[in-house]
Amino acid sequence: MSKRFSLPGLRPAFTLVEVLLALVVSSLVLLGLAYLGRVNHGRVGSLQSSHFQMAFQQLQDQHYELSACHHDRLELKKPGKSGQRILKEYHQQLVLEGQQHGRMILLEGLHDLSFFNHGHYQEVQAKNAQQERIKAVLFLFPKVNQGEENE
Repeated sequence: MSKRFSLPGLRPAFTLVEVLLALVVSSLVLLGLAYLGRVNHGRVGSLQSSHFQMAFQQLQDQHYELSACHHDRLELKKPGKSGQRILKEYHQQLVLEGQQHGRMILLEGLHDLSFFNHGHYQEVQAKNAQQERIKAVLFLFPKVNQGEENE
């Protein structure tokens, strides 16, 4: 049996080589995380087509009806509710505005918003902050008057 040499009063500790190795590994990990954060930074704040489409999906799910389609705005009506709502761009935001209901911000970071009515669906286009063209499709059916329904 061999006895290990130890001095009285000393505790076990890390060697200088182990400490330096731990510092190098920690530095590499932190540099890697900083690089990933920098690469993804532009994507996190960027408006993507999927976000754009989801905002319009919410309008469909809430059963809005199309009153009129203009190049720069949509006029909407909600069944059973009074007043008309306007969907438009306002200060680089997609907003839903009501006469009595104020303004609801649906999305931020867009410009050059335009609407195209294709009868059974509406195409919506805009540009995000990176000047990428984003598109969405909206299925809002024109409001049918009671007199037209029975004809």
